[in-house]
Amino acid sequence: MPSQLLMSSIGAVLLALLPGCGTPGRPPVRDVRAATGALRAGPIHGTFTDGEGRTVRYQVSVPDALAAGEPHGVLLFFPWDGGGASYVREARIHAALAAEHHLVSVSVRQPEGTRCWWAPEVEGYARLVDALLRERLLGAYGLDPDRVFLTGMSGGADFAAAFPAHVGYRYGGGVVALCGGDVPRTDGGDCATEANPPEAPLRSDLTPRQLAAVRYDFALTADDPLLAPSLAAAALYRGAGFTHVRHRVVAGTGHCGFAEGWEGLDALAAGLDYVDARTNP
Repeated sequence: MPSQLLMSSIGAVLLALLPGCGTPGRPPVRDVRAATGALRAGPIHGTFTDGEGRTVRYQVSVPDALAAGEPHGVLLFFPWDGGGASYVREARIHAALAAEHHLVSVSVRQPEGTRCWWAPEVEGYARLVDALLRERLLGAYGLDPDRVFLTGMSGGADFAAAFPAHVGYRYGGGVVALCGGDVPRTDGGDCATEANPPEAPLRSDLTPRQLAAVRYDFALTADDPLLAPSLAAAALYRGAGFTHVRHRVVAGTGHCGFAEGWEGLDALAAGLDYVDARTNP
């Protein structure tokens, strides 16, 4: 997980990767932004508080096709630690890509009062997002619990990768971890000092159906400081018997320095193609 010092040291690099500040000659980004006409007007903003008093803000983008009765799943996006602006910005960028996969897009901001996704209450944060899904999203939009996809960046990718384990693999779908991804951890730790919570043991009673129902894709640049934790996570899930686990080193430089820009849209598009059984049986 990147420390505040690390995030500060790469700030200039990340600024160069934002739209409008890029280097000429980059490969073209997959143009899903042009498909936003396929979305209902929105996004829809909401706030949710669980039974333990944790509160989270979120926004939903709904494809027009949902009104026609097509089966849809959901794509949950978790921004990097402290990424409040990306909670809004990335939601707009991801929505049309999600629609291509018949997914409602939901961008979830860090729970109120927290500094990072992976400490100190990662199990509690997972229960919060699980409650958001069950009590607010799945029924309201008629979503398929076997098509719950998660993506995130940096600390948000750590959370996304561990979420299925924390909720007992109750959903099918997959994870696309961008510039991050870690093994499941118990509550504890301190994001300010980068004190990691202890590792959480992975369940040993997973059924063949569960092992086949959740797919993992990790995408990082070769010199991303979170490359080693993501490799460890991929090895953990492979060792546990999950049948679809992929780890990719993608073009770019540094932490979240994707060649196509900070949001890693091409990396996310390729990851969704891999983890979605409808496009990759």
